[in-house]
Amino acid sequence: AFAETLPADRPWAQPEVLQLATLLKSVNVPGPGQELSLTIAGTKITKARPAASDLPLADLDFAPLFRALDPSVLRRVLLLLLSDEPSLLVVADDPATLFPALTALIALLYPLAWPHPLIPQLSPTSLTRLDSPAPFLFGIARPA
Repeated sequence: AFAETLPADRPWAQPEVLQLATLLKSVNVPGPGQELSLTIAGTKITKARPAASDLPLADLDFAPLFRALDPSVLRRVLLLLLSDEPSLLVVADDPATLFPALTALIALLYPLAWPHPLIPQLSPTSLTRLDSPAPFLFGIARPA
């Protein structure tokens, strides 16, 4: 996927990121409820724009997410979530940070919506869900 082609140690203003920004500037923003399709580095990405009545949550605490991930990792995670078949398992030492961090991560995708399963705290007995061929975003607490 496109996120894998970006070196982790490069800042935002590198040619790959500028190329993506230029591509996004040239795309017509879809209307509410319509899809946006892009092809980036040979990977087709299709995401839906939320309906006009679906406003993002305004009272989110982004601090747990920003404390947990440095900007280069956050960039890679967002690019992964925007890819065609994203599957991500977030592991946290503190289970109380999973829900706010994952909710903030999804909010950063706005005006696009996350259409796949989201389980902020997967129980250890449900680890078989990780074998799912469908995209997902799961959180799990690290055993003490």
